[in-house]
Amino acid sequence: GKMQDVSLKDGRTVLFVSHNMAAVSQLCSMGMLLQDGIIALQGEINETIDRYLIHTEQSFFIPDIKNNVHKDAYFKEIRIRDSNGRDNTNFLILEPIFIAFKIKINKNKEKYNLFCMILDHRLNRVFAAEAEMLEEEMLLRINPNFLVRGKYSIHAFINIPRQKQEDVVINVCQFEIFDNSSNLAKHGSYDYGSVVGNYTWV
Repeated sequence: GKMQDVSLKDGRTVLFVSHNMAAVSQLCSMGMLLQDGIIALQGEINETIDRYLIHTEQSFFIPDIKNNVHKDAYFKEIRIRDSNGRDNTNFLILEPIFIAFKIKINKNKEKYNLFCMILDHRLNRVFAAEAEMLEEEMLLRINPNFLVRGKYSIHAFINIPRQKQEDVVINVCQFEIFDNSSNLAKHGSYDYGSVVGNYTWV
């Protein structure tokens, strides 16, 4: 494209500044990470992106418990965590994502299930994961190379299937996935769905 022409034909250095990690990884071979106006890292682009993604804000949901004390069970806390157990909001497509639930169970534990759905940035339901049990601490692992790049959130509820939803949370714990390595990354911002297909050409 034009940036490459300027760099190769005119012999000039092009500085590309963006928070779009997919675009950065495709257009650049070297990267520079600025932190508080100081160069924190200068090197190969994927290493720079990895370091950038480490510096993230916490992502969690803690409800107003006083509104829930009358319920049989309710969410006390939901957090998005990385493989090291740290709160995180940004992930590479090659990384697993963990959703940690803390639940207060007052009674009838054996009747309830935990149902969790992942929503895309338009709040469409991408997939669901159900646990046919209820514990005070539960952990859901989303495997690498499943969700494509984009922004996501959580819709979860404690329920007795087809009877009632005892506690519900919608569009909480937003997180984002960046893709700088999959075969789909070459398509840039094109909307090719929400999951990486598990398929074989025969």
